[in-house]
Amino acid sequence: MATRSLQPPLRTESERSALFDRLSRAVDDIPAFNNHMHFGREGSTLAWYFPNEVVNRSNTRSRGMTAALTEILDLPGDTITEDIADEVPKRFDAFLAEHDLTEQYHIFADLSNTSHIAFIGRSYQNELSTLPSDRLKIVIHIDQFLSPLDNSRKKATHPWNKIYMDLTDTDMRVAEAKFGPKPAEFDGYLDFIRKAIEAFRNTPYIIGGKWGISYHRTLDFDRVTKSEAARTYESQQTEPAAYKRLQDYLAFHVLATCAELEFPVQVHTGLGAATNLILAESNPALMDGLLSRPELEGARVCCLHGGYPFCHQLSVMRKRDNVWLDFSWMVLLLRPGTLAGYLKEWIEFGGPDKLIFGVDGAGLAQIVGTWTARKALALALTELVAEDTMDEDEALDAARKILRDNALDFYSPTLET
Repeated sequence: MATRSLQPPLRTESERSALFDRLSRAVDDIPAFNNHMHFGREGSTLAWYFPNEVVNRSNTRSRGMTAALTEILDLPGDTITEDIADEVPKRFDAFLAEHDLTEQYHIFADLSNTSHIAFIGRSYQNELSTLPSDRLKIVIHIDQFLSPLDNSRKKATHPWNKIYMDLTDTDMRVAEAKFGPKPAEFDGYLDFIRKAIEAFRNTPYIIGGKWGISYHRTLDFDRVTKSEAARTYESQQTEPAAYKRLQDYLAFHVLATCAELEFPVQVHTGLGAATNLILAESNPALMDGLLSRPELEGARVCCLHGGYPFCHQLSVMRKRDNVWLDFSWMVLLLRPGTLAGYLKEWIEFGGPDKLIFGVDGAGLAQIVGTWTARKALALALTELVAEDTMDEDEALDAARKILRDNALDFYSPTLET
C-alpha cells in the first residue's frame, strides 16, 4: 500500500510565508456560505468601520473594507484618504437609495465571494416577501412557541426582556392569525406548534429556525413530564419556576418536531449584544442533557458564535451527531490571528466537519466578517500544514468544508425543498 512520504515540518519564515500566500489565495477562491446574518440596519453599518478603520488604512488593516468601499462607491484609487473621506458617507447613502435590499446583498455577496446568506428573520417582517432568492435565505425565529402564556412577569424584570418578549408575542400573534387562536388544551397546543413548523418547513426560502431564548432564560432544560407541562399550560400558570418547566418541555417538543421534519435549528449561545443576557446561562454545555436524549438524535442543532467564551465546551459537544458549531460574530470581534487559534484547536480536536462559517451583524459586516474568516482560516491551516498535521490538499479540503460544504450539509433537507 502506498504511503505518503513524511516531510519535515516547515521551519523557516520564508517557507511559512510562501505557504500562507498559497493557502490564502486558494481560500479566497472558495465560495462561502454565511450561516448567520441580519438585515434592516444596513445604513448604520458604515459607521462601524468608517472613518476609524478605513481612512488611511491599508486593505489588510481595514479587514477588506478599503477595497470594498472603493469599489462599491466608485472612489478614485485603491485607498481612502482624508482628501476623499467626505465623499464616503454621501456615496454610501446614494448606494443604499439606488439599490433595494436584495440588490445590496447580492453586491456584498459578490464582493465577498459568497454563494449563500442565511438571514435571521421574523414572521411579521415585510422584507421577507422581497429579500429571499436562490442565494438569500431565511432562518425564522421560533422562540414564540416556548413562551405561549402571559409574558408580563418576564417583561417587568428588565427593559431588554420587554423588548425581546414583545417581539416574541408579535410572532405568536402572527401564528394565531394563520392557524387560529392557541388551543386551551395542551395536546391542541402541541399540534398548533407542529402546524406552524410544518408551514415554515414547506416555505422554500425558509431553511431553518432560530432560538434566541438564552437572552432571557437559561439553556438548562430539565426533563419534565407531559402531564406536568399540561397542568401549567392549561392553568395558565406564569409563576417563574412553573413557567420555566413548561418551557423545558416545550423545548424538547419543538426540537423533536424539528428532528422529525428535518428542520434545522440555530441556537444563540455565549456572549450577547444586550445587557439582559446572563453569560453563565448561555453556556452551550447546559444544553448537553437535552441534546443527549435519544428522541433528538436526528435533530440538527447549530450552536452559534462558537459559544464564545465557552468555545472548548462547544468543541466537545460537536462530537454529538446532532450538534454543529458556528463561529459567527467571532469574525467581527476578533482579528484573524486570534480567531485562527480557535479554528486550529477546533480542527485539531474534531476535524473540520460540522464547523460552520457565519458573520452576524448586517450590511457591510458581510465584507469584514468574510475577509476575517478567510485570513484566519488560512493562518490556522498554514500552522497545521507547517506542523505536518495535514498536507496542503487536506488543508484546502478542510477550508471548503468550513466555508461552505458543512453548511450545505446542515441545511441539505431544506435547501432541497
